Amino acid sequence: MISALVERKRMAILKAFLDAKSQDPNAKLYLNEISKETDIPPSTCLRILAEMKKVGIVKQSTVSRMKLYYIDSDKLKYLESLLAKEEDPVSMFVNEVSKESGIRMILLHERDDEKANVLLIGTNIRSDHIKIISAEIREKFGFNITHMVMTHEQYGQMKELNLFKGKVEELYRAPI
Repeated sequence: MISALVERKRMAILKAFLDAKSQDPNAKLYLNEISKETDIPPSTCLRILAEMKKVGIVKQSTVSRMKLYYIDSDKLKYLESLLAKEEDPVSMFVNEVSKESGIRMILLHERDDEKANVLLIGTNIRSDHIKIISAEIREKFGFNITHMVMTHEQYGQMKELNLFKGKVEELYRAPI
């Protein structure tokens, strides 16, 4: 829900700070680190950081003419509490479906803001239970997940025939 309210680039920068703080509670980031981590151009990062600094979210310190950016620990705790409550419907689907016996891989074929197409690769997969999980996610998030169940061999044949348009992303692979 929060990511729907906050522009994508700002959200990416906030998450970069949160990731850094999870590694080191005293983490401070250089502009280039933020840019590299978020895949956002430095000039755009600088503009967003200036806006965040102006409203008191981000603070800045200087070491040898290099500017370091960080989030105040009180504000960080508040941001963490807001972001921790956010759930991704596709991640929730993968978490639930991967518990099913027979699932070997879960692949994301397409996704937008309202729906996702998922390929379930394995044997003896209970499609009726997967439909229940999809319905629960649709009811909770208003997000539609359609799925196709197939064996590894069927997936290989379809891939060979170039039947999948666009990128296919692996979301889960069962341990061997």
